[in-house]
Amino acid sequence: MTAKSPKISYPVPSNKNGHAFSTVEELLSTVGGESSGLYLVGSQGMWHGGIHITDATIPWCALSTDSEAEREHCRELYKGEQFIRCMADGEIVAWRICEDYDKSAIKWRGEELFFSTSFVLVKHYIQPGDTTESGLTFFTLYMNLAPYVAYKQQGNQLDRKVAGVQHYYFSVDDMQAGRVAGKLDKDTPVTLSGNIVTRSNDRRQFTEVTITSERKNAEGDMLAAGTKVWTVSDQGNLKTTESVPIPSWWAKCTPAYTSQSEGVVNCTSRTDWAYYLSSEDVLQYKNAGRLVADSLSLMNLVMPHSRSPAQVRILVMQQEHSVWLPWVGIRI
Repeated sequence: MTAKSPKISYPVPSNKNGHAFSTVEELLSTVGGESSGLYLVGSQGMWHGGIHITDATIPWCALSTDSEAEREHCRELYKGEQFIRCMADGEIVAWRICEDYDKSAIKWRGEELFFSTSFVLVKHYIQPGDTTESGLTFFTLYMNLAPYVAYKQQGNQLDRKVAGVQHYYFSVDDMQAGRVAGKLDKDTPVTLSGNIVTRSNDRRQFTEVTITSERKNAEGDMLAAGTKVWTVSDQGNLKTTESVPIPSWWAKCTPAYTSQSEGVVNCTSRTDWAYYLSSEDVLQYKNAGRLVADSLSLMNLVMPHSRSPAQVRILVMQQEHSVWLPWVGIRI
């Protein structure tokens, strides 16, 4: 039997771009800035076989929830740019994913600490020699991980960013008449509404959006948070906002965990679909084309009544569109 040596990784990257630490000394020097939980002896002078990893030294691995307690503690919510790494190839043998932080806080050095009971236990095997006598089974434990709600709250399913500089209008009449109010700058954050119309002269799709946070437009004029405007929304002009991906191992849990928002339904069609770009087009039987059977639709935003068409968001050639589809014939 040949030797077996699993791939070894440091538990955290050295920066938000995911670069690995050069040496174990460099890693220990960084986490040495933690106020507690050092290796091998903790701040209380007692044996401590693990290391604490917090936003104090590795903020790019911190992931916040949207709770009031965390907003009071953090100046800015952490986005979880990087995952904690598994330290060696192995097999997950136990895990727990808690819904949220425990409601009862622990008093610690004048502060209240809310804790998560989420953990992953991984089993590893190493055999440096050619015989099994040299083999060793060991385990690594990753505990107090971000709870389920931290992933679920990362971004609203209706949040978007403007892909490039584009015109905006204050009303549907202004949009149809070409009376431009100004230009939205690239990456302006907006929130979609369910109000969507098709411009009559070129069949382009426009959506009423809300400016998410105070922002200057392309001309330098200030747009207040909450301002509602109309802007073109098809052909990739409004892009989805980045959100932290869920851990890949969640998919192997039974049942599989997902951060999919409530009201979002993944479904396919039994037959080819005729689709429409506005509710007015539905009433006038002006379909914009057909989608092939078994194509995937995403983000069911408006649940229909009876046999009414359903308003959904779909991806076609990696571009998002709002369309209306017949609800009958959709397979969930």
